[in-house]
Amino acid sequence: GKMTRDFTYIDDIVKGIEKIVLKPATPNLEFIKSKPVSSSSSAPFRIFNIGNNNPVKILDFIRVMESNFNKKAIIEMHPMQLGDVEITSSNTDKLEQWISFSPKTKLSVGIKKFSDWFIKYYNY
Repeated sequence: GKMTRDFTYIDDIVKGIEKIVLKPATPNLEFIKSKPVSSSSSAPFRIFNIGNNNPVKILDFIRVMESNFNKKAIIEMHPMQLGDVEITSSNTDKLEQWISFSPKTKLSVGIKKFSDWFIKYYNY
């Protein structure tokens, strides 16, 4: 019940990818092969994290889902799994520098859009 995750609305991810495609990567001319940096290269590529940069407690996420679907979740608490982490959060600094964009859709707005679509699509 203490885990926190960074949820990103799919439309934000698509918008980010669309903007990235319109700005092709360029090689880092200052790249030093003898001292490589994993996020840079003499080859023309870039690696970006397209995340919302706004971690939310899983239990808060569940409450928003319950509210939007008007249904109570059945929650089974378990110990953390091996290799899992308590908190995840994205860092969109490089994305913002490259294309002046970072996802901004709030969890409540994204879940509302999703639940409206789901209810209509599945006649729920």
